[in-house]
Amino acid sequence: MKHRRFARFLSALLAACLVLGMAPTAIGQELDVAWNLTLAGNIISANVRYGDIEEIAAIPGVAKVVEETLYQPCEVEEGTAQPNSGTATTMTGADTAWASGYTGAGTRIAVIDTGLDTDHEAVDNGAYLYALAENAGAAGMTTEEYMDALNLLDGEEIAAVLPQLNISKGWLDYEGNPKPGQVVTAQDLYLSDKIPFAYNYIDQDLDVTHDNDS
Repeated sequence: MKHRRFARFLSALLAACLVLGMAPTAIGQELDVAWNLTLAGNIISANVRYGDIEEIAAIPGVAKVVEETLYQPCEVEEGTAQPNSGTATTMTGADTAWASGYTGAGTRIAVIDTGLDTDHEAVDNGAYLYALAENAGAAGMTTEEYMDALNLLDGEEIAAVLPQLNISKGWLDYEGNPKPGQVVTAQDLYLSDKIPFAYNYIDQDLDVTHDNDS
């Protein structure tokens, strides 16, 4: 297996060298390479003149030339733009989706990461409930009716499925044995309406932040 991987790596490397070697002849200058991949894919990222794209595409070994979208940071005359991610919605097209009625409200998202800043405004429960109330008003519904219609994950649902989860065994030691007298409940796992389920599967406890890292 290792020999086959090395062979693929060597083949990709030679192909990249061939393209890089032929590029000066095709476009009259060295390629301004930003980075290149040889394992996940045989890809070269380079800064080139737009008029050279056809010549590069014609080089033997080049399967396709793809133009990369360049995003510019938000610039302001004075001070700092607030929020700092003020242009993120247009960059990702979220504003277009929102205008079309796709708000994402009620979507359940599982975040598997090294931790969560539960104090961040993006996961603030008050802001979350405020947005739901606004959406409810726009839909001609009470907040409670709107939230019921979204079928949001709540403590009752977590409690209903908890016996099916390994986490129901409670906190485990590093050998996979339950720690005596420490049973996890749905209430333990429920942080807020915004974060209805939170558990640290690495440290095997309820601290999903980095506040107490040592």
